[in-house]
Amino acid sequence: MGFFPISPLPSSPVGPPFLTDYIHKVIRANAIYEGRYLLGTSIARPCIGKRQIEICRREEAGFVSHGSTGKGNDQVRFELCYLAMAPDIECVTLWRDREYLDKFKGRLDLIDYAESMNIPVGATKEFSYSEDENMFHISYESGELEDPAYPGHAVEYPGLVLKKKSVGLLDTPDVPARLTIDFKEGTPSRVFNVDTEEEYTDSLSMFHYLNEIGGQHGVGRIDIVENRFVGMKSRGCYETPGGTILHAAHLDLECLTMDREVMRIRDGLSLKYTELVYNGYGVFFVCEKGVLGWRGLADSVVVVVVCCCFSGLFFWSTQVLVQSRNGFFEQCHGPRATPCDRQY
Repeated sequence: MGFFPISPLPSSPVGPPFLTDYIHKVIRANAIYEGRYLLGTSIARPCIGKRQIEICRREEAGFVSHGSTGKGNDQVRFELCYLAMAPDIECVTLWRDREYLDKFKGRLDLIDYAESMNIPVGATKEFSYSEDENMFHISYESGELEDPAYPGHAVEYPGLVLKKKSVGLLDTPDVPARLTIDFKEGTPSRVFNVDTEEEYTDSLSMFHYLNEIGGQHGVGRIDIVENRFVGMKSRGCYETPGGTILHAAHLDLECLTMDREVMRIRDGLSLKYTELVYNGYGVFFVCEKGVLGWRGLADSVVVVVVCCCFSGLFFWSTQVLVQSRNGFFEQCHGPRATPCDRQY
């Protein structure tokens, strides 16, 4: 396969649809892989792939490509998306192309090439780990991080690992952030900071604020080894501050709005939904026409969740404590239904 130059295309923002069509849906599904990973990269791939195919159609292109390696999950996520949306468009998979692999043996060769061509990249030979950032989270993997025992107690994380969207617990404020989050039909509709009286009702502004305030309090930092779909284990470090706050708040609100048997069904559906999205089927289950089987259970319900973000509290050691919740209904819980001092 020969290499040839391409002309740059004007980009268009995907932030708002990524939030409403992807992030909000996995929050409503309580999707969390192997108990800790909130699918930040898993849902980004179908969003990017969908946009790629839209551009291919507009430009009448016959080829599409991605930069994922031949060892990870992302190649599957991208290519399933391409096949689902445009089976007639051919995917060029460089990391599985012999000519490309003969030229670039790995990441260090690519770093050398980027330096020779004056192409700015974040990776260096000193810190060769990779970063993948979007509105929902940032992930760090490969390079030094491939050793699950590194860094241990002796040294710090390399470079900017776990330092871009949040701070360590020792650097968090001495006072908590007290937030009230309103949900309507399972989707956040308002965020209010009790102490600063900051209020946000726009979806994008709300999420950016939760990322900011959560990051300041060290929320959403994890270092895990996960089971990849392609059959190997992978070590990844993740920062997901705003998503962690919303996940904790949404999970708690359903304690108020769901029957116990429905909850058990929900737990099974959430687990299967998470598996499918992680394994690359997000284009079918997260995009606009994908709906959650239990979404109707939260329709017409408005719930207010009060959260406290502070170092040292619980939830994966990521400092989100739900302190109270209030729903505008009384069918299952309320002053007439549950007082223990009245027997009737």
